[in-house]
Amino acid sequence: MNHGNLPIGFSNYPLSWLQSKPYVGAQQIGRDALTLLPTITPQDVNRHLQRWLAAPDTLVQFSVPGDVLFTLPTVTAVTTEQQKARAANLVPAPLPSAKVVPELPVVTTAGKRTAVQHFPQQQVEHWQLGNSDRVVYLRTPLARDKFYLSAYSNAGFMAKTLNPWQAQIASQIVAQSGPQGWHAENLRDWKQAQAVSLNVSQNADELQIIGISSFKQAQSLLQLYHAMNTQAGIDARVMKDSLAALMRQRANRTQSAGDLRQREVTRLRFGQPAYQEPTQAQLRAITAPMLLSQWQQAVSAPVTYYLMENEPAETFLPLVERYLASLPQATQPAITTHPALAGTRESTVALNIEPRSEVRAWSYSEQPWTPQAAV
Repeated sequence: MNHGNLPIGFSNYPLSWLQSKPYVGAQQIGRDALTLLPTITPQDVNRHLQRWLAAPDTLVQFSVPGDVLFTLPTVTAVTTEQQKARAANLVPAPLPSAKVVPELPVVTTAGKRTAVQHFPQQQVEHWQLGNSDRVVYLRTPLARDKFYLSAYSNAGFMAKTLNPWQAQIASQIVAQSGPQGWHAENLRDWKQAQAVSLNVSQNADELQIIGISSFKQAQSLLQLYHAMNTQAGIDARVMKDSLAALMRQRANRTQSAGDLRQREVTRLRFGQPAYQEPTQAQLRAITAPMLLSQWQQAVSAPVTYYLMENEPAETFLPLVERYLASLPQATQPAITTHPALAGTRESTVALNIEPRSEVRAWSYSEQPWTPQAAV
């Protein structure tokens, strides 16, 4: 007994009793399994599988997107496929090959730091780089032995130089693919080997790239960031899977209650969507060069870097000048705003599948930006 509770496993006693079966505890089941496992052969397993597959009460289940025309196969067609599978010669699965962790391209050029501002009380330094980017460096013991990189730019997907839906797809796929010529598994293996984390996120008005590494691997993190900016690639398999998932999602969402509700809310608050979402035909027509073009335009916007470590700022100056100051940058992109409509409006829509009502309200008022309000 434990604090007045029933013994562990006691709840199974009534069930065993109702089924007129002797009670067997979990520990006994485990001991029996350890005794029986060495006696089970591959032939035993195959015999059971063949018996299950040959059972006459076979159930074939299909999952098809909502707007796709699909003809169910006949019993004869299913039986024919089963017979083909039984007659096929199975090839042994290949042994996994040894992982080969690729190397990042070497960066031979470097930029310059052109100006420095010191804030000793806050242990902060502000650097201006020759390519118009800025660096804010914070030295703090809270970083311990970690190096933190945060890169922010105004290259949100609503930038006027970008296609909103293509830019979002591009940032997601490039973040999974890595540098040119790599595959998704190469990027995962490299990050794991170097103990480096680098993540990309993009909203309507901002592109964020966040990285973390140990102090010793700071160069590896900055080198990966540089490669993702200058030599980004797209893994064909990642692109295919991502676009297929997006097309399935859109097909299933078209007539859903949630999608209808969101469209009505958008119409009520904004009058129209911020951008026109892609059709299935547009998604099928997308190519890797189109996505890479969107990514290159996004990462060419001026960037503000926030670096944090428990080391003197000058320690990282050579790395910053090589991997950050050497990046070519364009002008600041303008953002297409999507403000709420003025005035008061209301709408009633019958969407709930249950007999209930929901009331939702939104308010909006413009407020000039000030540093004090931002803080």
